[in-house]
Amino acid sequence: MVHVRDRNDSPSSVSLAGDRLSERLSGMVVGTLIASDPDSNQTHTFSTADSRFEIIGSTLKLKSEQYLLADAGTVSVDVTVWDSGT
Repeated sequence: MVHVRDRNDSPSSVSLAGDRLSERLSGMVVGTLIASDPDSNQTHTFSTADSRFEIIGSTLKLKSEQYLLADAGTVSVDVTVWDSGT
């Protein structure tokens, strides 16, 4: 008999719940990051290399000394996610 174990699948995407900011408010919460992962019951760790933002748990926010202006329009932020699977 052969036993086949399921392997860990990496998260497939990250979405953002909440995406509206008021201009000139430093340290403002942008929203909550949500990972899509085919493996259930795993925890996720998020990071960004964008120096204007920080991630605390799953909350994306502007750093305390950063703010955005309305004429900036849409701002893109790259986020990386890892899961707790082995």
